[in-house]
Amino acid sequence: MRQNGVVVYLNAPVPVLARRLEAFPEADQRPTLTGKPISEEVADVLAQRDALYRETAHYIVDASASPERVVTLILDALHLATAS
Repeated sequence: MRQNGVVVYLNAPVPVLARRLEAFPEADQRPTLTGKPISEEVADVLAQRDALYRETAHYIVDASASPERVVTLILDALHLATAS
């Protein structure tokens, strides 16, 4: 991914991610990966993947911000990437 484009890691704390997943509890929205409650599952999966996500990313964006702010941060990162 890094060789063919700009990788942006949309990072958010576990409580924010869990809250977002719980906001739309439709069973067919997202299957469980571990069978654990959402907050435990998110914490476990993120603990396993966070280092890889950070290593892969060119930019890390705070995805706990409002959607509008996240878009602005992504556009800023992409602007920086194309300016160099």
